[in-house]
Parts: sequence; C-alpha cells; structure tokens
Amino acid sequence: MEAFFAERYSVHLLAIRAVMRMKAIGLIAELERGASAALPRINELRDKLTPALAHLICDYLDSGVTAIDIMEASQDPLSVSTFIPGGPSLVSDGTWVWRKDLSYFVRNYLVWLDEHFVSHVLHSGTSMPEVLVVSKCSEIKRAYQEAREGKSDE
Repeated sequence: MEAFFAERYSVHLLAIRAVMRMKAIGLIAELERGASAALPRINELRDKLTPALAHLICDYLDSGVTAIDIMEASQDPLSVSTFIPGGPSLVSDGTWVWRKDLSYFVRNYLVWLDEHFVSHVLHSGTSMPEVLVVSKCSEIKRAYQEAREGKSDE
C-alpha cells in the first residue's frame, strides 16, 4: 500500500509510515515488567477523567478487536486481591493498540489517556473492522513493544 501511494503521489515513504503508524495507549508502569522507566505510574494517571467520559471511552475500548490473546490475568496494583482475566492481551481498532485490561483501569480509576485517542473515540463509532485489525497483528505487536521500551513517537 505504501508503494502505491509513493509511486502515484510522489510521497516520501517515511511520511506515509508516520501517518499510518499504529499507536499504543494506556501503558502503566506497574503492569509492564521490564518496561521503560519513563512509563507513567497509575497514581499519576488516575482521577483525570469525568465518569461520563470514562464510560464513553470504556465502551470504545471494550468494542476493540483482540489481536493477540494472552491467557494470563493481570493484577490490579491498587487492589492486589483483584485480577483481570486476559489483561495483558492486546486489543486494537486498527489505529490504536491497548491492553485488554485498560478499560478496567479507565472505569475504576478514571485514568487519563492520550488526548488524540480521546478525540478519536469521541469522533468514531464502536464498529471496528475485525479483518483489518487481525491483518495488522505484527504491527500491533511492534507498536506495543516500542511503547513499552519508550521508543514511541509521542
């Protein structure tokens, strides 16, 4: 697809990749063992959303397509007796990638997310193209890994 646009529109491939690049959201330091020290801690992100906005965001997050399913539960770092089944699984809408447990943290702790993602949610429906998302599994994995390592563009 990149070659199609580059040939027909004389667009530099790096510019195309920057526009089409998958973005990871909602990484929380306590949930990412061995990740970059630059990741925010949950207490830095909590109580930053209104309950109404959190509800809209959770509806969107919950309607995402599971791209990489991980059979493991994640532990809530603020309520250590609570586990979220499949928490580390990666979910996407084809543009953004997040952990399956992110909606739990948005719902329960009103954690802040990237303002571009929030805008995307407010201007999108909850219908996500499953075939498109599944076809981007390697890109989803790469984007998430880069974000964990602190290599994302944002």
